[in-house]
Amino acid sequence: MRRKIALVFVLVFVMAANGEAAGAFGSSFGTLWTARSLGMANGSVGLGIGAADHTSFVGFFKYGLSDYTDGRIMLGIVDDEGVSATVVVGADFKYQLLNFQRGGTDPFDLAIGALAEYLDFDNMSAIQIGGHVLGSYPIALKGGTTLSPYGRINVRLERTKRVYVDRGGEISEKKESELKFGLNMGVCWDISRDVGLYGEFQFDGNDGIFLGVSYSVL
Repeated sequence: MRRKIALVFVLVFVMAANGEAAGAFGSSFGTLWTARSLGMANGSVGLGIGAADHTSFVGFFKYGLSDYTDGRIMLGIVDDEGVSATVVVGADFKYQLLNFQRGGTDPFDLAIGALAEYLDFDNMSAIQIGGHVLGSYPIALKGGTTLSPYGRINVRLERTKRVYVDRGGEISEKKESELKFGLNMGVCWDISRDVGLYGEFQFDGNDGIFLGVSYSVL
């Protein structure tokens, strides 16, 4: 039953992702996690950097809300050409539908969830709310480490507000709400039980490379 539900969600997100990413503001955080859940009451902290259309430096805290549900809060600094650096905040969660085990029936790990981000530049603000499907596949390596390729598709509503000031000092605003999609593809290398390294490509309007590290604290 869970496999049928997972297939339905994947099909829905793939069809919804036929929209355009062009003109999108895009995520400042990237993905920087896999579909495998942390487990109840387990937690980790992490840092990341996005070398994309706008540069971001972020931190996050992940926590296992149940055996198959994780939540994450995120905070960062975003710097874009021609504007002052600003703070970006975000949150997301995921529920693991498929759980890969050697000899089991699930072919990979698969999770679904929701996301939200907000930032406010000098003359523009953006809020993004949507959902995502995240899949990954753990590969055991010699030495006890694990390499997990992963991919995420997200579909989100981007609401932006831009402020314009003409030569006479008159202030005007332009608000837009559009449905956008994004794709992230990367790999996580768990170099120990507590430490994981991430690297990924993002295509969602804020196109570029994201790198990160996480460390288990709970």
